[in-house]
Formats: sequence, structure tokens, C-alpha cells
Amino acid sequence: MTKKTKATGKPWTSTSGNNPKWDQSPIDISNHVTQEFPILLMQNHLDSKCVKMTNTGKTVKIELCSQFTPLLKGGPLDGEYLFSDLQFRWGPSDALGSEHSIDSRWYSIEAQLVHWNKKYGSPDKCYDKSDGMAIMSFLFQVVDDPCAGDSFRKISDGLKKIRAPGANISLEPDSLNWLEQAMSSTGYYTYFGSLTTEPFTECVQWIIVPRPILIIDRQSEAFRDLYDYDMKNITSNYRPLQRTRYTGRVYWAIQQKSQSVVNCSGCGSR
Repeated sequence: MTKKTKATGKPWTSTSGNNPKWDQSPIDISNHVTQEFPILLMQNHLDSKCVKMTNTGKTVKIELCSQFTPLLKGGPLDGEYLFSDLQFRWGPSDALGSEHSIDSRWYSIEAQLVHWNKKYGSPDKCYDKSDGMAIMSFLFQVVDDPCAGDSFRKISDGLKKIRAPGANISLEPDSLNWLEQAMSSTGYYTYFGSLTTEPFTECVQWIIVPRPILIIDRQSEAFRDLYDYDMKNITSNYRPLQRTRYTGRVYWAIQQKSQSVVNCSGCGSR
């Protein structure tokens, strides 16, 4: 259910009942509490035999096929979360495209790895559960450096082949190796919030990796060259910051002793 608050006129969503919810995403990450968590394990994300990239008419979606479904567990999560897809968010310029900002700083693009809680059996049964989804976000920053973006080139070059809505291509398995680059971060932010697309339900444990992946302007512009089903350029698809009363707490996750913050199982195995 979607309504508007009298105070701000901004949308809020509710999964049940008639009271407004205030844990909507995205947010600006400015105040946080440092917290030790167990190791966060990404498993099989880089071991897929095929990578399929699709222009959905609203975003770019990447799906993986593998003998073993990629999963996310540990860290702030209780249980195992299975990979669904990866989606990109971008905006009208390189200075504004990510959904989340850190200390009021925006990034050029945000990649969101969507996972759903295995115990509920299917993604559709997770939207009304407070522990239904886990989304891991990676931030991209356009820089004036011709050497930047090498690890992202297979994706950005592939966008030229899927400019039409509904078009899709297969990519090489190492097209996601930029994940390994971001995993060298010394920590990550995590908070409880909502989906940033319909149905906007508050069912997501967000994990934001702060170390940006550096790319060049030609790579970001390739996203804005894509077409929707009205054959108009998708110049922007990010959800604005939800400036309602965010009542939750943002944590800066650090490693427990003798542990890495994130372990991307299979990284570096190629």
C-alpha cells in the first residue's frame, strides 16, 4: 500500500496495517555505530559458467547460471540468502546516479546484488518478511583516468549490444571480477530498510561496500544510451533519498579478531 504523509507529501509504504513506515531506502549514510560482526561470506558469485545481461526497459539486470547457486551469509545476516540477480542504478550525470550516498556524497552508479532468504522458499514469499531480503551494494565513481575501468569493460562494452529493451547477451564468466576489487574494503555499512522499487516493502538488510570501483565517463554514458519500451533513453532510474524519519541504526561493520571483513569465496581462483 502506498500513501503520502501530510507533513512531507513524500511516499511511504506499508506491508500491513494502516500506519506509515519510516525505514524506507535509500538513505544518506552519515551517522553510524561501529559494530563487530562475523565474517560476511560471498560464495560462488565468481564461479558461474555463464553470465546473462538484459536490458529490462527499466534497468540492466545480470543473472548467473551455476552448478551451485551463489549465496550470501554471515555478517549481519541470520541464515543463508540466495542470489537472485544484479541490478544497476544510475542518474542523469556522473555526479548523481547512486541511490545511497555517504556523508552527502553521491556516486555515479550503484550495482545491487539482490539475495532472498532461503528459508522462505522463493523470492515472492520474502517481501512481507522483515528478514526476507539482503541487498549488497557496490558504488562506482567516474574519474579522469584512462587506466580506470578495465575490470568493468566487458560489461560496459556489452551495453552497446542491448540498447533495445528486452535485448540480452551472454558475457564471459570473468565479467564480474570487479567484485573482487571492491572486496578489499576494510569494512562495510549495514542497516535495515526497504526495496527501492515496487513494492517498496521494508524487508531488506542493506550492505553497502564503501570502496568505489573506478570507471571512465564513456562507461557510465553507455547506461544512459539504453532505451526503454517507449524508445526513450533511460537517463535515470535511481530512487531519490527518502527524507522521512529513518528510525533505524546504521552500523559500520568491522572484522572480528583474526577474520577478514568479507570473504568472496572463489576470488582469485581464475
